[in-house]
Amino acid sequence: MPRLFISYASRDRTVARAIHRRLQQRGFDVWRDERQIERNWSREIAQALADADAVVVIWSSAAAGSRWVRNEWLTARALEKRLEVCVLPESPTLPLALHKLQTVHVRGRGSGHVDRACQSLHRRLRRDPSRPHSYEFDLLPGPSSIPFRPDPLFTGRRSEIVELYLAFVGNLNALGAGRAGLVGMGGVGKTQLAIQFAYRMGFAFDAVYWIQGNDPSRWRKEFVALARDRLGLRVEPEAGEGDDERAIAVLDAHFRKHPHQLVVMDNVADPQQLNREGPLFSMTPLSLSCDLQFTTRQMFDLPGVAALDVGILSPAASMHLLSSYRAPRSNDDGKNALAICGALGHLPLALVLAGAYLREYAAEVSFATYLSELRRNRLDAIDVGKLSPEHLATRHDAAVRTTLRSQWDMLHDSTARHLFCLAG
Repeated sequence: MPRLFISYASRDRTVARAIHRRLQQRGFDVWRDERQIERNWSREIAQALADADAVVVIWSSAAAGSRWVRNEWLTARALEKRLEVCVLPESPTLPLALHKLQTVHVRGRGSGHVDRACQSLHRRLRRDPSRPHSYEFDLLPGPSSIPFRPDPLFTGRRSEIVELYLAFVGNLNALGAGRAGLVGMGGVGKTQLAIQFAYRMGFAFDAVYWIQGNDPSRWRKEFVALARDRLGLRVEPEAGEGDDERAIAVLDAHFRKHPHQLVVMDNVADPQQLNREGPLFSMTPLSLSCDLQFTTRQMFDLPGVAALDVGILSPAASMHLLSSYRAPRSNDDGKNALAICGALGHLPLALVLAGAYLREYAAEVSFATYLSELRRNRLDAIDVGKLSPEHLATRHDAAVRTTLRSQWDMLHDSTARHLFCLAG
């Protein structure tokens, strides 16, 4: 039977229990946290959400103020689960991220009102309990600033998004800011994962800001620009401090006053630099009073910082990504497409390049032809489970080089080739 997860605030326990019982009587498999409600938003709750076909949110004034309820609907939305909202009397409006959802209203606290609401829920869920809503993942809270749009073809990283979120909020009673780094080889999709996390989980924070982290000598300029230009903070000079140093101090004071803000630093070459003074004067990125997430190719061991290894895509996710550019039309197409995914090491960047090529040349290049070209370049299907990270990284370079070469070969005009080099 369809599996349901009920999200509610502890003050609404009586209504939640009644809805739970009525939905169970109608044949639904219902999960509701009764033992640790509003004590620990844990991996167990995240797993129950991931296993559910749909999530029923009991919305009220108490739910609107509950971090636990917010974490649950945020995670359900990020996982593209179906969300059904039961609105109790005198409830505030839904958050911006949920404003387009249809709702079921419980007109009163009596059993008759609850019965009628559950009948409506039953009818809606029976039609197609696992059908997701079309969520707007291009919304961000407050004065957020990210120079990228979310990729509509993003796939295969749902568990990583939840793991990353758990690194920030796994213990809601903990004090201080969250710290987490995404680690993986170039082209594996760290930046895309960071972008998707920002858009899918952004409403867990008051705002999200993006910093280019590849050059530590530019960190100061980036953070000063965040303070002055993006946030418009007033920087008054003080004795013994330069303008930039004062701007960093004012920015940290702003973060202390508004602590639930996330800064994403992309492509940090040496994570140890995040804990060293110099680029930000006497402060460091890790000492700022904000949540911090960064991407890096280098493994690290920093106190209080969670490390999340970003690996290759699963074969199913690889196939989904490649097929989103051009769908196989036969069993042979499907087998060859899967072999292409294996030959490219299930690596997102290579798959995106290959997919774009296959879509552009659908009339002339079959999946079999493209696979033959990969094999001609000694990129045969591989068992990535038997490769060490070092060999996989080498394989990745070869896969990206081969897919880029196929795109280069399709450009016959010299000006087009010149623009290709400039873009690279």
